[in-house]
Amino acid sequence: GLHDELQAIAQEVLPKLEARHIACHMEIDPRLASMPAGVIGSVVRHGMNRALHACDAEGRSHRRIDVSVELNAGAEIEVFIADTGAIIAEGSEDLNDSLEWLERCDQLVHSMGGTVSLVRAPFDRGSVFRLRLPLTGWSEDV
Repeated sequence: GLHDELQAIAQEVLPKLEARHIACHMEIDPRLASMPAGVIGSVVRHGMNRALHACDAEGRSHRRIDVSVELNAGAEIEVFIADTGAIIAEGSEDLNDSLEWLERCDQLVHSMGGTVSLVRAPFDRGSVFRLRLPLTGWSEDV
């Protein structure tokens, strides 16, 4: 289920996080724990790797990634991946890779009735990725 997939992702990235001194907190709504991971697992894996790369930038003293998977009041699944990493420089290969992934993700999620956004946190404190999906029709992979 979704809980097991997120645990596997956490174990996969843990050595990278520890080596770079990046704190990470992951939380999942217990009502979603046994649901199939599908697109959400793929989004979290890619989003965490993007956040890890952003947090690894030079000059970032406070390095943290927070992941939350929730069921909101509108019966939608919401995934938040917040990081304290550097904003990716315009024109860089990293930005192109991130935008390409975000575009693919947006197309898939939109086709399932959901939305995707990536916003800069205030005061250059990183970014927040947000995905919203209805409870049904989201078991495809990215």
